[in-house]
Amino acid sequence: MTLVVLVLAAVLLAGMGYLFAISPGRPAPLHDADGNVIPGSLFERVTVAIGGIPQSMIIQSADPSNPVLLFLHGGPGMPEFFMEQD
Repeated sequence: MTLVVLVLAAVLLAGMGYLFAISPGRPAPLHDADGNVIPGSLFERVTVAIGGIPQSMIIQSADPSNPVLLFLHGGPGMPEFFMEQD
């Protein structure tokens, strides 16, 4: 039983280490069709308190004059932002 727990802990730690290693830690800048960074574009990760609970979100826009659209995925569990296509 102890061996199973140790193996599961090792797999969990390895998985978390892998995710930490591949995560850029911040949103990538927005690029145009030629691969150049779009001047004046907005790309940031922010944390705001909603109902007293810190919530993080990624804001990206080629035109910062556009309003922010806050998409609430509908419940506890899995966030959906990683499933969105560019």
